[in-house]
Amino acid sequence: MYPFGTREAGRIISGRKIYPGWHIAPAICISAGGRGFLFGGRLAEIGTKLRLRRDSDGQEFTATVIAPRPPSQPEGLLQTDPRWAAKRLGFTTGLETLGSHGCLLTCFTVMLGRSDVGAMNDDLKARNMFVAGSGNVYLDIAAFGAKLVVASPQVAFKSMPDEWMARLYAHMRAGKPAIIGVDYIPWPNDAQYSEHYVLAYGLDDNDRILIADPLPDPAKGSNGYLCRRYGPDPAFAACRILLYELTGGNKP
Repeated sequence: MYPFGTREAGRIISGRKIYPGWHIAPAICISAGGRGFLFGGRLAEIGTKLRLRRDSDGQEFTATVIAPRPPSQPEGLLQTDPRWAAKRLGFTTGLETLGSHGCLLTCFTVMLGRSDVGAMNDDLKARNMFVAGSGNVYLDIAAFGAKLVVASPQVAFKSMPDEWMARLYAHMRAGKPAIIGVDYIPWPNDAQYSEHYVLAYGLDDNDRILIADPLPDPAKGSNGYLCRRYGPDPAFAACRILLYELTGGNKP
């Protein structure tokens, strides 16, 4: 499973269709936009004709900008799954288990297209990816195929700064995954910050952030969106932003 894959022939990715061995001519198209192509600093609307060039022999042809395919929802995994919920988290010497504190590891597992959170925990331990004597995992898991691009400061009980939200949206419009730290019981329902992580895997047609939540609570409105479950707006809901680049290399 490749929930964020960008290398399948014929896949529609960020508003464009990929063909084997074909690439957009750099002089014509620079980068993909949410509803078309950005080229020459302008947005090419759906239906615009673009000239493409094949690297192998320089042959060119014309293609039409097509609508982006809605992001596919990754396989949902729960940290409380009885197959791994009772496992100790990392190198913890306390009572932390995957069921009680394994939200970030569950996000890692889904992001990498894996299906066993317990095995992910074991593999991270084998490579000493936890702080000694604790369940605190290192955030850059490039050795497993996901490189941490940048991490925001933690912000709680106030809105994430605009520049970080702009980074998040640009990253996701490019088809890349993010992990977002949230307050599990958002203020004002609880004055204490309850750290929790969800995987942000895409945007819908209205730019709403789609999430895979390792610990959903239907009673609190967990409907696959960051908002309103974790705040009235995305900037208030996002307490920390972790942006990742999938490299696909060196998986166990």
